[in-house]
Amino acid sequence: RVVNIKSTGALAAGGGGIVRLVHDSEGAMENNRRLGCITFVGAEDDGNNEIVGARIEAFADEDWDTSNNGTYLAFSTASGDDNETEVMRINMDGNVGIGTSAFSSGVACLALINGTDPGGTTTNTACFFAASGEMNYTDASGNAATLDSLSDERAKGNIAVIPNALTRL
Repeated sequence: RVVNIKSTGALAAGGGGIVRLVHDSEGAMENNRRLGCITFVGAEDDGNNEIVGARIEAFADEDWDTSNNGTYLAFSTASGDDNETEVMRINMDGNVGIGTSAFSSGVACLALINGTDPGGTTTNTACFFAASGEMNYTDASGNAATLDSLSDERAKGNIAVIPNALTRL
């Protein structure tokens, strides 16, 4: 089924259909109180047991008053067995966190890097890529470390200029 919301007014920058989710609380919104939620649901079996596969939620990002109405959006997906996890957040300043909700600027991404240490042991290291270009990680001894020159040629190998590279495609 499809729900169509049609605007019949004249074309304008503010035109178009609107879906409005309203949290009608008694009093001002408090920090981390949910404003609304859009869920994406499907049946997981022939018995039509409905399971949420993903959701987008809006939350107050601060206590609201007449001059403060900060909001963040949280995006969650289900990885299996009906376990939903927040995978991305956009805070009230427009900053984006992927895989983390603890970030303060730009775009931040928490990634799991697979590798092999010098002894031949396979490791999975959580790395946090900050908007500043820094990569924060845990070293082999379990200490927090930062690499702050990810775009530095000295940190990369086999870099060479390829003349007319695009014409060779």
